[in-house]
Amino acid sequence: MDMLARAAERLTELSGDAVLPLEDAIGKASIRLFPELQQRYAPLAEKLKGLGLPGADRLASLGREIADVLLTDASDAPQRLGTEGSALYDTLKWAAELKQSLSQGLEQTLRALKALQEGVDGLPGTGIPAALQAELAETLAGLRERLQEMDFFRYGTDLNTRLTDLKARVRAAAERMQAAQVERLQHAERELQTVAEWAELTAQEQQEALAALEALMVQVEPDLHGLKTLVNQDFSIQNHVQEARQRIERLGRDRVQARVKAEQAQQAVADPTRKATLERSFRARSRITSLEDLDSLIQELQKLRGELRYAHAFELTLRVEE
Repeated sequence: MDMLARAAERLTELSGDAVLPLEDAIGKASIRLFPELQQRYAPLAEKLKGLGLPGADRLASLGREIADVLLTDASDAPQRLGTEGSALYDTLKWAAELKQSLSQGLEQTLRALKALQEGVDGLPGTGIPAALQAELAETLAGLRERLQEMDFFRYGTDLNTRLTDLKARVRAAAERMQAAQVERLQHAERELQTVAEWAELTAQEQQEALAALEALMVQVEPDLHGLKTLVNQDFSIQNHVQEARQRIERLGRDRVQARVKAEQAQQAVADPTRKATLERSFRARSRITSLEDLDSLIQELQKLRGELRYAHAFELTLRVEE
């Protein structure tokens, strides 16, 4: 009688309809309810697999047990549902709670957490992305541990809190990356202008080179997608700067070489008996006290060397000023 009473009470709870504590009534109620439950919970297994969450095996076992009950016309439903420790009842309650939690917004939270986990793990291990990975390592480890618990869905509030925290940290990293991009482009502008051959470009060519750099600036939303966009753009900036530098050097060398050849050709025409010699003079202060002045001196010397390398012969006059 106790077993029949528990089975009837549990079926009433599961179905919402009153069930009498009689074997026949319990069997009929089970036959009406179980196919519906089987159809209701079957899709949950694929959802859990897709999210990398535990419970798919338990749902598969539940489906097999329901099929067994229906196969015997629910004649053993009182025994399966009425014992004090009914595994079938416990699993049905677990599945009902799982489905309800997922349908009330938890599924979206879990998908967002999964996307964040995979996105952060997929970031390159350098710079700001690496710092973000280190910052989130402990949090993500704790999250993975929580999501491997069979009753993970009972921690919906905690999971939402973790999601909010993760988004905030990713947002901060994206904002730092955005600021770093501005600095990177400013540094790239200065870097191109220090190339010895930069002065060989016309004003328009210099303006176009700097404008091309400015065009590489991207504005993004401060989220994971934006962070990934900035990471990819950083590689594009590096490649562009390298290619622009090589192009400027090549163009500058060609123009210097052409100018030196023209000058030597004029000397040969003016005096065919004299070996063409490129004459240059260089003025420098006898005392330098700042790195900026030293860098300027080095840059001027590099420019001069780049010109003299194409001369058949040269004569350089150095003048040191007090």
